[in-house]
Amino acid sequence: MEAISKISELNIFEFSRQLDKVKDEITLIIGNVQSKYDANYRRIGKAENPNNLPENQIEKLTKIYLGLHDVGISLFNVEEILES
Repeated sequence: MEAISKISELNIFEFSRQLDKVKDEITLIIGNVQSKYDANYRRIGKAENPNNLPENQIEKLTKIYLGLHDVGISLFNVEEILES
């Protein structure tokens, strides 16, 4: 129980807030991101690119955005576990 208590002391809500802030900043640059899965169940992200950035930058920023999205879901799940 001591380990759970130490984890509970971490401010996971603040981590989540910061992640959302970074995702919002990325969205301002690359626009909305849509994701789908290919035949091999790999996620493919596509951004609007309203600023006409080079494709390699859009790809990297889209991957970062999707990674942050996944981290946010994981943090939410941790919060749920800690609250139960």
